[in-house]
Amino acid sequence: MTWDFGSATLREGALSATISNWLNCSDCSNFGTFWMFSSDLETPLTPGSLNTPTSNFIEDGTAQIVLTISYRNANLAVVGADTLAIQSDVADGGAPEPSTWIMALSGLGLVGFALRRQRA
Repeated sequence: MTWDFGSATLREGALSATISNWLNCSDCSNFGTFWMFSSDLETPLTPGSLNTPTSNFIEDGTAQIVLTISYRNANLAVVGADTLAIQSDVADGGAPEPSTWIMALSGLGLVGFALRRQRA
């Protein structure tokens, strides 16, 4: 097995921004791997030592390829590969979800109904 990276960081807005998520191969060998992932919950992360090479990504909501793992036979010929991609969430400044609109309109309708009934 070989892979083309040791760790990846996701940053909010720019490559110089704070780290919001990281993925690190904390125990990588030809016989197996152990991956660690951490997410910020809206506070900046300060990861320990990250394995190199480190790939840095910007959280923009698109799927981004993080690593490719190549599987080799005894002759070291590639017999298969897996590609891992991540897709970050992005702060949504758009319209609320349809269920939010339904709840808001239902509440407004109930208030209107209560006011109309109170006048009668």
